[in-house]
Amino acid sequence: TTQLRPMGEALKAALEERFGDDIENIHIADVVSFFREGNGVIQKNEVQLIIDSTLSFADLRAAIEEHHPAQDPIIIGSTSSKHTLGQKHQVDAFVMAHAVVTGTGLEDAQLLAQEIVDARFAAKVQVENESDQQRITLKTTKAMKEHILREFGGLTWHWIPFRSSEAYLNWLESSVQSLHDSEL
Repeated sequence: TTQLRPMGEALKAALEERFGDDIENIHIADVVSFFREGNGVIQKNEVQLIIDSTLSFADLRAAIEEHHPAQDPIIIGSTSSKHTLGQKHQVDAFVMAHAVVTGTGLEDAQLLAQEIVDARFAAKVQVENESDQQRITLKTTKAMKEHILREFGGLTWHWIPFRSSEAYLNWLESSVQSLHDSEL
C-alpha cells in the first residue's frame, strides 16, 4: 500500500515501464485499513496495489522496493509462487481472505473490519468501496480461519495462503494472538 493515489499511480507506471508484458494487471484501489497498534485499533486511508505478473517474487519485490516511498514496504506474495522467501514459517501458515458485502453501507463494512481486528481475528483488514458493495480483505493466520468462519460465517470468504517478509509475518502472528487464547 501507499499513502496517496499519485504514489500508487507512479509505482504502477514504473513497474509497467520496467517489466512490460510480464505485468498482466495492476489493480489500484483506495481502501480504509484497520490494524492493531499498541492496545488500540488504527484506521488509516491507503492506496492498495494488487499485481498479477509472471515475474519471480524476488524481481518484483526488488522493483517495488526501488520505487516505493516507504523504506520497508509490505509486499505479500501468493504461496502458489514457485519462488520462496526462505523463512522459518510454514508455507501455508498465513492466509488472506476476502468477502464481498452487499445490502449494507460502507460505514457498516468498516465497523465489521474494526471488530475483526479488535477481536484479534486478523492483523489487518481493508475495506474497498465498490459502488453498491464493499470488499473486505483480511490477513491472518491459518489457525484463526475457523474462528472467523464461526463468527462471520454469513459472509462467503475466499482464502489464499500467502507469504511475506519475516518481520511482517511476526507482526501479523503477534497481532492475532488473543490475550486469552484459551477462550477462543
